[in-house]
Amino acid sequence: MENRVETARRICGLDDGDVLFDEHGVPQHVICECCYNESGIGDDTLTQVRELRGYWVGHGAQWRPGAETS
Repeated sequence: MENRVETARRICGLDDGDVLFDEHGVPQHVICECCYNESGIGDDTLTQVRELRGYWVGHGAQWRPGAETS
């Protein structure tokens, strides 16, 4: 099995290359510039991700200033 790091935000999908979860699945507690979610806080399960994404989308899914897409 290949060790991989996770860089795409689980809530908004922004991928700026910051490592959110290391190769062991440990959250690095990076705060997203777009949706303001912190990796490892409330995005541990698919249900939590769906809930947070629904909240973000329900409030307009705004891309915040400074959030750049690749």
